[in-house]
Amino acid sequence: MTLPELYEALERHDWFHVQSDDHAVYLAGHAQWNELARNARALGPQADRLLADFSHYKWATADGEQLPKPKLEDYV
Repeated sequence: MTLPELYEALERHDWFHVQSDDHAVYLAGHAQWNELARNARALGPQADRLLADFSHYKWATADGEQLPKPKLEDYV
């Protein structure tokens, strides 16, 4: 997997699988998350940072506003 492929996979990932009432959806999302994390580790520190930043973008807010979406060009 390349960094651009990781970025695309992060965009497609079901970030809210943990909130699903369907256990199969939760398990599939969890497995996909583990695969994304393994790929990021294999790609190195920039990919690890992208993974963390994308996670913060999806889950965190600053002063009630969603954080800005990471841009791929900031990680290559």
